[in-house]
Amino acid sequence: ITLLNWNIGYAGLGKDMDFFYDGGKGVRPTKEQNRRYLDGIKKYLGETEADIYLLQEVDIRSKRSYRINQVEEVSELKPGHRLLFAYNYKVPFVPVPVTEPMGGVKGGLMMLSRFQPSFAERIAYPLIASWPERLFLLDRCFILARYPLENGKELVVMNTHNSAYVYDTTLRNQEFNIIRKAMLDEYAKGNNVIVGGDWNANPPSFQPSGDFSGHKFEEAK
Repeated sequence: ITLLNWNIGYAGLGKDMDFFYDGGKGVRPTKEQNRRYLDGIKKYLGETEADIYLLQEVDIRSKRSYRINQVEEVSELKPGHRLLFAYNYKVPFVPVPVTEPMGGVKGGLMMLSRFQPSFAERIAYPLIASWPERLFLLDRCFILARYPLENGKELVVMNTHNSAYVYDTTLRNQEFNIIRKAMLDEYAKGNNVIVGGDWNANPPSFQPSGDFSGHKFEEAK
């Protein structure tokens, strides 16, 4: 089988975007840029055949993506695929940055699969902040989907989006340990396991230097 994994960044993080969380000043692209980014994403997805698509940061009528239902537009590209969606960001009003608040956000993880899952669930990661900050932040999670195989076992596919902009190593390790346990538990049952997503982390053996893909890199202490 073939899988495609892509964080589409709510069609708002193209090369012309200067995002405030990355040290820039922008909150969202212009409406024209947002439409152009989304059309480019759709063109690539429409031309690319995969059995299972693992997507992250797909919005539903959020202010930052100009109230477009991206889940609907993207899913229409693959009418024969089954849709799974799990919120990891659902906040009526995000008050930062103060000069131009992000406003209402609804978005999350999306899976499109050629096969019919027998079961799917949203599995939550620990909250990344205490009250009241957590009211405005993401509720990180992953989707676990089960597909029956002819040998009586299952193909278990997980789509994850781990925490970013968080320098608490304990929190990151908690997330990794949760999904690691889920993977090993399924593998111990004899199931085939595939995990994809946006880990917001580099593999242990990978050491970028200086400036990597436009993002500053600092070695973890």
